[in-house]
Amino acid sequence: MSTKAILLIFFGFLYGASYGQHSEHNVSVGDTFILQKSRLDDYKYVNFPKPNFIIKKGGVLNNKSLKGQKVEVISIKEKQGALIATLELYSNRSFFGSHKQVTVHLDEAIQAAEIAHN
Repeated sequence: MSTKAILLIFFGFLYGASYGQHSEHNVSVGDTFILQKSRLDDYKYVNFPKPNFIIKKGGVLNNKSLKGQKVEVISIKEKQGALIATLELYSNRSFFGSHKQVTVHLDEAIQAAEIAHN
């Protein structure tokens, strides 16, 4: 085989591998979501801080106050094929009175109905 044919096959596989790992998403910075109530008040894909960190910073641990809160996407990163977004309350307040931002695994959180498009 010629060198050109080998290079063409190599780049074809490379393109196919990168296309297969790309996830379709329609979320961009500035989009808003609504926090939904999760089962047992335990959010699996929204990464809230642990209770001891909330208390150490002077916050109040109350998951019930999260339901229905409007949040805004302030940044999106792709990490190991998963979309990780940083969220901030739309009202510019802090989560639990102690943390300004939290991260979320976007695709999984939407599928698990932990967050919903606004």
